[in-house]
Amino acid sequence: MNPTRRNNNNIVSIWDHALPPTGSTPIIQPAIQQRKGSCAIAAVSTHIAYNLRISYAWHAPVCTALPPGMLINHEVWEDEIVSATGEKMKEIWELLEEAMINGAPLLNGLKLRIDQRFHFNLDENAMKTRLNFFTIVVVFNVHDDFSIDGETPYMGRDAPTFIQGTVIQDTHAVVLVGEYKDDSLFMGNEPKETLWIYQNSDGDKSRSMLGNGLSVLRHSLIVEAYCGEIYGANEFLVDWAANRARPHRQRARVQVNQAAGGAAGGAAGGSP
Repeated sequence: MNPTRRNNNNIVSIWDHALPPTGSTPIIQPAIQQRKGSCAIAAVSTHIAYNLRISYAWHAPVCTALPPGMLINHEVWEDEIVSATGEKMKEIWELLEEAMINGAPLLNGLKLRIDQRFHFNLDENAMKTRLNFFTIVVVFNVHDDFSIDGETPYMGRDAPTFIQGTVIQDTHAVVLVGEYKDDSLFMGNEPKETLWIYQNSDGDKSRSMLGNGLSVLRHSLIVEAYCGEIYGANEFLVDWAANRARPHRQRARVQVNQAAGGAAGGAAGGSP
């Protein structure tokens, strides 16, 4: 994210809470580019990558060693899923479970089983709490005034698209990384509500309101919210970043992770 934009006093983001006091590497990375109709897997891949970085930052003395980018190879992952099932997974919860059960491919060619504690159907207060520690995947309604490039805040004042008298209520999946504090975005007597900072995987990222595909979304447009709290992958990431582990040790660690996490992962609830 552009540092001059990051210092905007309206922004309350994952940077302010998730990194340890000595953390120096920003969690937010340049947005990935999704394939057409693949916003769900792009959003989940971004969510997992950010939360791996957050977890790693708390368990490693220097988090600059992790390579830049999303860590998860979302296109390879999508191809693997389509090859195995014959279709794309478009439900957020299905993709979070897939990452936990069968693993997700990393950019270094290995596959890591992502142990997670799931939180589904988060309400507004729970979303604010989770954003102190993790990113959140949301699905929101798309109205005519939604800008795919994100150059303006999405307030959803226009109606959904009508085709031959039928309302076409389209949806889109993105990742929330913080709150945006600016009541001036509301008109007249319009009720005030939470404004979220999201990162999009579609559109022209350079045109977005806050840079790197980051823009603003009002809470009432969100229809689903999910969080996968990541745990159990820290030693693997430390070894990977420090280049101390040979490939056979890394593969063995993934297998141990898979065996150890089978009974523990996926329980809803709990505190960060």
